[in-house]
Amino acid sequence: MKKTRLYVGIALVVQAVSFAIMFIILCAKKKSIAAAFLAVAAMEGCAGGYLLWQYKEDMKELDGDFGADFFGDDEFDFEDDAISADLFGDDEGGEEIPVDTEASEADFQ
Repeated sequence: MKKTRLYVGIALVVQAVSFAIMFIILCAKKKSIAAAFLAVAAMEGCAGGYLLWQYKEDMKELDGDFGADFFGDDEFDFEDDAISADLFGDDEGGEEIPVDTEASEADFQ
């Protein structure tokens, strides 16, 4: 649940704002359902705000750092990877790719 708090919180706050706008529109037209939109907007706004607040508190526990503490020290370290040698043109760490010198274009058509 901790991973979805941000997304659900933002969705609820956005929906609360849209319901508040609907309340204003329906109030201007003097419709009786306007109060229901205001009540739902208030509940969604409180729930979304609470989830966002909880997400902020969770991030404080991680020191607000999305670097090494969150992902791990070597999660995104590509220096020792064989793929990075191919990507960055470094031939020292990569393996040789076998090439068939006897194949012709007619073999593939």
